[in-house]
Amino acid sequence: MKSGVKFHQPPKQVSLVIVQEEVNLNQTGESIARAAEEAQRLLDVQFAECDDQPPPGSALNQAGLRNGKEIVMEYLSHGEEGIALEHVIYMVTETGIDLSQEARKQIRKAASAMGMEVRL
Repeated sequence: MKSGVKFHQPPKQVSLVIVQEEVNLNQTGESIARAAEEAQRLLDVQFAECDDQPPPGSALNQAGLRNGKEIVMEYLSHGEEGIALEHVIYMVTETGIDLSQEARKQIRKAASAMGMEVRL
């Protein structure tokens, strides 16, 4: 007597290869990417100073900082300039890193292009 239950073959193993995509950015995206690059460099120095073990409750012990530039570039690759800019601003304001005047100019330029007002 046959049962009403059908047994399926187990799924085949699938290999996933992640390829780094080249992101074509407009001027606003380029401004955001430049600012994110500098912000991440400064944060990397701070992470190195604490041997990548930020003290609990410290400014560095927050999500989205260790890989902040990566997050920003992911948003930009999907055309999400506004969210990307907000993440760069988060990286700066939460940690108090001291961006150069040029990086601040890039942030203000991107914000202006999107009709946002930013104070850094």
